[in-house]
Amino acid sequence: MAGQDDADDAEGVIGALRYEATRAIRADPALAQLPVVALTANALTGEDDRCRAAGCNDYIAKPYSKAHLLEVVARLLRGVRGVAGARVSG
Repeated sequence: MAGQDDADDAEGVIGALRYEATRAIRADPALAQLPVVALTANALTGEDDRCRAAGCNDYIAKPYSKAHLLEVVARLLRGVRGVAGARVSG
């Protein structure tokens, strides 16, 4: 039977993979300018700084509003050049 320690271990692995994936995106010249937003339930103190240090452009913690999510995406897309179909109204 899985306990809290197992859940904590799983969250640690998922967090590490999230950072690793973001760093891999940043290391690929073809993807380096791709906006990356961390959307997480892990709203611990300093998590936003860790996400940005790994290369995320922004950080959104759950619970979040649809309006806030769309605001962040729109702001990031305005800064992207050459993204097919990247049209933001508002």
